[in-house]
Amino acid sequence: MKRLVKILLGTVIAVGVLVIVASLWAGQELKNTTPEQAAQALQQSDPPKFNMRGLTPNLRLADAKSKQLVSGCDTQDNMTWCELTDPVIAGRHSLESQVAFENDHFKMIYATFGQGIFSEILEALRSAYGAPCQISTKRLQNAFSAEFDSREVVWCFNGGEMTFIERTTENVRESLLSYAPYEPSEAPKQFTPDEI
Repeated sequence: MKRLVKILLGTVIAVGVLVIVASLWAGQELKNTTPEQAAQALQQSDPPKFNMRGLTPNLRLADAKSKQLVSGCDTQDNMTWCELTDPVIAGRHSLESQVAFENDHFKMIYATFGQGIFSEILEALRSAYGAPCQISTKRLQNAFSAEFDSREVVWCFNGGEMTFIERTTENVRESLLSYAPYEPSEAPKQFTPDEI
């Protein structure tokens, strides 16, 4: 009898974990997910390939320039940093936007946005890329000891991930959007603004 109870309890826990993991992966609310839906979500095909206005993994620098996606490039060692020709992302003008090419192939992008538009950009990104694969909230404190919740949203792609976060710099709350490939030895890896 005790063995049967242990088996049933183990099964219930396993199904619960499966539902939670699948819900986070699929971006669904837990109350709307059945065990069958969770199992189906885990068996989905590979995530899509990243594409932001024509910037795709392995895009060559010369092609990005000819398509007028980037300008103002500066090369140091094997990395070339360029500005986006059109700094409007998700319908909002970015304060700064940089694209990196490693060995003449697209490597990463990052853009910063002013305060107060995180939710608006988040909805535009959800509309363009679907449900994120990870969402987290962290409690942050600025230089004046004010505390606030910072959200971090991650979309998983085949070979990399896009991260959209809120952060505080010099007492200003802003948003940062970045895409970078997984490092071969560390995939999947979550990139932070300090690593870009």
